[in-house]
Amino acid sequence: LYQEKGCSGLRGDHDPGRPAKLSESELEKIVRDVRKSPRELGYKEERWRGCVLAKHLRETFDISLGERQCQRLIKQYSPPGDA
Repeated sequence: LYQEKGCSGLRGDHDPGRPAKLSESELEKIVRDVRKSPRELGYKEERWRGCVLAKHLRETFDISLGERQCQRLIKQYSPPGDA
């Protein structure tokens, strides 16, 4: 963009950053699942952990996210007091 428009090309209205891995509908489904106990979904754990959510996303949605990103999702979308 710089070669085409100079400095103004660097400030344009393009969307910065990498595209989201999750669509809105996928995120809604994940939020619903995170608000349940992992046991309700067939796991032996009582509380969500990054590794458990990562496994759930791979098996259920064929989505691969890292443990740390899964921990962020849990923290962001778990009911208060659960995260």
